[in-house]
Amino acid sequence: DISTASGSCIDLNEKKSIILTVAHFCEEKEVPESDIKEMLEDLPIDESKTSVLTKFRVVLFDGSTHDVKVIKFDSKEDLCLMEIVNGKCKNKIEIANNYPKKYSKVSTLSAPLSIFSPTNVLVFDGRYIGIENNNFIFTLPSTYGSSGSPVINDNLELVSIIKMSTKGFQQISIGTNL
Repeated sequence: DISTASGSCIDLNEKKSIILTVAHFCEEKEVPESDIKEMLEDLPIDESKTSVLTKFRVVLFDGSTHDVKVIKFDSKEDLCLMEIVNGKCKNKIEIANNYPKKYSKVSTLSAPLSIFSPTNVLVFDGRYIGIENNNFIFTLPSTYGSSGSPVINDNLELVSIIKMSTKGFQQISIGTNL
């Protein structure tokens, strides 16, 4: 299977570009080369900068495509950090220093069901409901492909990422505690 997820270029004050997404996307998967080639036909790719042997490839908002490598993986917290191998993120997001206030407005930038094109991304607004069992609960819609979507506050700071949808009621999202 070829999987898609969303992610965030985060600012760690480093010279390299780091992308934060969910660990369940970064898990080791065997993907046949023919499936990878078929998937790549629909993406805007600079062939001089990519390799079919790459396990993960990202498409940034500006349409640029980059190979990435996993540098940190935490399946318990469902977090994955990837480094862009052949380029940089132009726009990075800072991680918020504090949890959002209960019932405060949050937004998510998402590519559910792989609905995405460079320079166009879906934005959903909702509320932070609270934390339970180390999971953030939001009234944000999510479905397949929403995993890894950044959840931001009014200051455009990253407060969480979507890690799962609720079954049968997709207007509730579960986020990870950063």
